Amino acid sequence: MALAARAVAAATPRDAPLVDTSRPSRIDMESDGTRLVLPRQYSQRILRRSFNTVFCSSVAIMSARADYAVIAIGTMLTSINYWRRPIRGGAARAIDMTYVAASFAYQCWRAPLELSGRRHAAYWALAAVTISCYARARSFGKQGDLDASSRWHSRIHLFGNVANAILYADVHAAFSAIRLGMCCVSWLVFAGLYARHCL
Repeated sequence: MALAARAVAAATPRDAPLVDTSRPSRIDMESDGTRLVLPRQYSQRILRRSFNTVFCSSVAIMSARADYAVIAIGTMLTSINYWRRPIRGGAARAIDMTYVAASFAYQCWRAPLELSGRRHAAYWALAAVTISCYARARSFGKQGDLDASSRWHSRIHLFGNVANAILYADVHAAFSAIRLGMCCVSWLVFAGLYARHCL
């Protein structure tokens, strides 16, 4: 037993940290000298969900709504750019939040003009759920529960995109092979980005 103990001690570096590496820590969040909002295992969850926006961007393109297509594609690009490496206080974070806020303000102006009845109610109900998901994510983040925080944040992209699809959709828009081609190109581009950053 004594010989075995000496062998183990000799094989183990004296300065090896006795930490549970399966759990995220401040080291995970600041491993490269920068302060990350979330460890990679959690930010990747949100990054993957960000790609759901390709759904409502396709709805906007097929509905011949260039304004909403710009909003959706821009939102996805700024979100991907931020969550691939979410530095706290960085420029990517400011750009992402500013773009989303400006886009939502534009949609708040357009929604009453374009929607009515149940469709209008559904849009605002889902928008409210989206905002509540953000509030829950912030709350869990302040409590230090990063797993729950990232799960609630990822739901923003789920409910928000469904709400946006309701606003963007125009069932009376004529079919266009050109717009379908644009959708296919966008899917290929974002598939490439997904493969690069998420696989």
